[in-house]
Amino acid sequence: MPKAIRNIDHYSGIGFPRGYNRLHSHTYDEISLLNQGDITYISDSIIDKVTGRSLIYSKAYQLHNPYVAPDKMYERSQIYIEPAAVADLIPSFFSSVSSFIIALSDSEYDEISAFMALLASERGKNETAERFTVAALYTRLSELSEKNSRPPEKITNTYIKEVIYYIENHFTERILSEDLAARFFVSRTKLMNDFKKTTGLTINAFFTLTRLKNAKKYLDMGYSVSKTAELTGYLSTGHFINVFVSHNNITPLKYRQMRKEKIFLKKT
Repeated sequence: MPKAIRNIDHYSGIGFPRGYNRLHSHTYDEISLLNQGDITYISDSIIDKVTGRSLIYSKAYQLHNPYVAPDKMYERSQIYIEPAAVADLIPSFFSSVSSFIIALSDSEYDEISAFMALLASERGKNETAERFTVAALYTRLSELSEKNSRPPEKITNTYIKEVIYYIENHFTERILSEDLAARFFVSRTKLMNDFKKTTGLTINAFFTLTRLKNAKKYLDMGYSVSKTAELTGYLSTGHFINVFVSHNNITPLKYRQMRKEKIFLKKT
């Protein structure tokens, strides 16, 4: 059985650490406790914005991009967890909870901070105690996720919000950035700059995210890989597979099998 905790780290500074503002996924879970910063969080399950003390749960194999303004103060603690190490303790969590971002009250922030401090002190000393503490943290995350009834803010920039809605409703089409710019009566350069500044993603990256998000839904429904490629606008199944693997670190066929077997946890 793998160790529950892969790593724990802390960052405080201007902007995002190491320039990692990009769309990505990983084979492990990532829990980020934010002390300060303005965050736009885009994943293949949600688009939302929060300010100040917050919590981000990024589930293994789910595409996400936490965008932090490059000129503002940002501070967070982060823990990386192997879900397979605790899956037997809390199986319902992994079948029901997707990536999310929520604002925390002061008491909730202190509680999660205490969990992280405890895990940092336990790490490497007693694997059993570590597993049960991680399981307790996940249980609390589940409660916080259910409690968070506030509807997502999405994007507050009105015209970029409309661009996002348009992409989400036309993701199967081949739409050039100049076509989008003309539709929203702005120059191509302004559209690209405003979209990147608002979301942290390029328009092409958001197109890819939207297509892959819908591809996962079709795969969950049992569609074949070739049919999923067709339904999400890819002209070639091979190209779809390559894009899926490069962003998700797993083939679409393996993803479908793992989802069907409800073991969306282990490394490929």
